[in-house]
Amino acid sequence: MIILQHIQNGLTLAANSFLLLWHHKKLLIYLLVPVLLNLSFGIYSAYDFVYALIARGAPSDFFLVIKAMSKAIVADLGIACLSVHTYTLLEHQTSSIRATLHTVAYRAPIIMTWSFITGTIIYISLIGLHMMQIFCENAGFVMHIKSLDMMLNPAIVLQMLLGIIWIVVVFFMIQILAIEEFSIVESFQTSWALSRALILEIIGGEFWIGLIWFLSILPFMIIFEKPMAYHLFTNKPILDQWSWTTTCALIIAGWVCASAQAVFRTKLYHRYYTEPLQQEIDVMFYPRF
Repeated sequence: MIILQHIQNGLTLAANSFLLLWHHKKLLIYLLVPVLLNLSFGIYSAYDFVYALIARGAPSDFFLVIKAMSKAIVADLGIACLSVHTYTLLEHQTSSIRATLHTVAYRAPIIMTWSFITGTIIYISLIGLHMMQIFCENAGFVMHIKSLDMMLNPAIVLQMLLGIIWIVVVFFMIQILAIEEFSIVESFQTSWALSRALILEIIGGEFWIGLIWFLSILPFMIIFEKPMAYHLFTNKPILDQWSWTTTCALIIAGWVCASAQAVFRTKLYHRYYTEPLQQEIDVMFYPRF
C-alpha cells in the first residue's frame, strides 16, 4: 500500500503539472525554441542527450557532436527558465518572465558547463560501448531472438541500462542548478540522493506523462501509414515520412509533454525538498539525505 501511495503521489503531481500549464500558458514559451531546434521530435537536453546519441550511435563527425551539444545547451536553458518560473509560482503564487530570465542568466554559465560535461561523458561512453559492440559481434557474443527476428548485442543492452540510470541520477540537475546556489558537484549529489528517495514518484509521474503523450499521438499512429515505431526503430526523420499536419501535431504533443515534464520535476523538487526544509515536515516519511 505504501508503494502504491508513492506512485499515486507521482501520478497526481504529473496530472497537476498539466493543469498548471493550462492555467499559466506562458510557461510553454520557454521550450518553444528548443522544440523548433529539434523538429525531428524531442528535446535533447542533458536529461535525454544520452538518448539522442544512443539512437544514432557515437557520431564520427565532430561537427555533429558540437551540433548535438549546442541543442542540449539551448534545451537546458529553456528547461531552467521553465523550472525557475514554476518554482517562483509555487513559492509566491506570482512570477514574471523578466525575473525568470534574469535568474537564469545569472546561473547560465554553470548550467552550460553542466551541459558540456554531460555531452562529453556520454560521447566518450558511447565510443567505448561502440567498441564493445564490435568486439561482441566479432567474438560471437550475440543472441538471436527468433520471435523478433533480430540480433541482440550485450553492448546495446548495457547502453540502454546506463542511459536509464543516467537519466535517473541527473533527474533534478537542471532544477537544482537553476534554483539553488549549488556547485555542480553539490547539485549532482543532491539530485542523486533525491532521485533515490523519490524513485517511485518519478516512475508514477513519468508513466503518466508518457501515457498522455502516447494517447495524444495514437490517432496519428493509427491513421497514417508509417507508425511512430517505424521512426523510433529506423531513425527516419518525421519530416521525410509524414505530412506537415502530422508533423506539427507530433511536435505540439512533444512540446506540451516536455513542458509538463519540466513542471513535474520542479513540483516534485519543491514538494519533497524545499518544503521539508522550510517547514520541517515529512522528515520521518522522507528522511533528509
